[in-house]
Amino acid sequence: MKAVWKLMAALAVLIIVGCGSSTNESIVGTWSGTGTEGLPFNLEFAESGDLTIVENQNVVNGNAIGGSLQWRLEENLKDDSGDYITLVIEANGEALNKTKQRWVRLLGPDKMEYAVGDKGSSEEESFVLLSRSND
Repeated sequence: MKAVWKLMAALAVLIIVGCGSSTNESIVGTWSGTGTEGLPFNLEFAESGDLTIVENQNVVNGNAIGGSLQWRLEENLKDDSGDYITLVIEANGEALNKTKQRWVRLLGPDKMEYAVGDKGSSEEESFVLLSRSND
């Protein structure tokens, strides 16, 4: 009987560890869609924390602003429904130096809603649907 309990405990640990991928890991990659103006819109989340935003061939990244453009998710900062997670974007460069917070919601492994406007702004309710690109 002890052997059965040990086996069940080992299986429970494997299941918990196997399901332990964080939201940060699941968002890494390139996400593509159509922006609010009907133009192509991409977000590229690197494992390193670097972010590239491409809207209609206009590229915003660390090189473009003369510094760094970084991202992180604050899973403890959710909306009232608990569905939307806060995406923090930090720009530290010569051309741009500010921190923005946006809502994101993962709709499975390959779909995401991204709030175009800053949290608390009148544009906050504008969302674009993005799909994971296979690159």
